[in-house]
Amino acid sequence: MAVVKRDYYEVLGVPPDADDEAIRRAFYALAREAHPDVADSPYAEEEFRELAEAYSVLSRREARLLYDRYGYRGRGNQGFDEARWEARPAEATRGENVH
Repeated sequence: MAVVKRDYYEVLGVPPDADDEAIRRAFYALAREAHPDVADSPYAEEEFRELAEAYSVLSRREARLLYDRYGYRGRGNQGFDEARWEARPAEATRGENVH
């Protein structure tokens, strides 16, 4: 099953042109609410991980530039389509003669 990633700017609730301080403030405000030790939601751990991942990318200049240019997959994997990978035909049995 392919994992659908949300837009990191959407996760933190900041616009794409937000400065470093706005990103930091948004992360800390949301992290206080979503932290698994504080939140009552059964999905708190997943939400907190998503927040942490978004902050980890958007808070580092180089990672943010790559994210802005290529999305969450990064520069080397922009052509990989997970849905097509899942729908690929079954491989030949190992050891089977190819001729």
